[in-house]
Amino acid sequence: MAVGRASLAFVLPAWLLAGRPLHQSRRALNPASMMCTDAGTLVRLDKLLADRGAGSRKEVDSMIRAGLVELDGEVIGKAGAKLKVPNSACPTANGVAFPPAPLLVAYHKPVGVHSTMKDERGRPCLAHVLPAAWRKLHPVGRLDADTSGLLLFSSDGGLTHRLLHPKFEVRWARHRRWNVSTWRQLRAR
Repeated sequence: MAVGRASLAFVLPAWLLAGRPLHQSRRALNPASMMCTDAGTLVRLDKLLADRGAGSRKEVDSMIRAGLVELDGEVIGKAGAKLKVPNSACPTANGVAFPPAPLLVAYHKPVGVHSTMKDERGRPCLAHVLPAAWRKLHPVGRLDADTSGLLLFSSDGGLTHRLLHPKFEVRWARHRRWNVSTWRQLRAR
């Protein structure tokens, strides 16, 4: 059986999900920073904050030199801009936390794969077709085994809950393609 491949993976900025403004930054987000990155990758602190919307690299550098940036409760000094921190770090600038953005993955599920992470009957499931790094993500919704289509995965349990729970009234659009013979059979009933 042919297995599907992930069609798209991207990271949404945390400020976008929180409804937070871009903190007076006039520049757009760096598209390269929105791609999937390993949480253990080391990046410069000024680049990390700039990519998360704290301001331009120059503005972030001046905040670091002024002692307005904290990492793990400690104020970062003048040489902190060149400090390398893990991508999973949660620095604070001007009293505002900039946590790592939750991962949101869009995957095109092929026909014949069940929308579960493990199947007791041994049928093909999402754990067989997804890369190992994505297996810790939450599936947002489900599709029948005999259908194919877009399936979302998220690392943010709260986002998954808000999208799936009926009290939040999130509308889902379902589009189906019908061939002519199926349409005629349905009209004949």
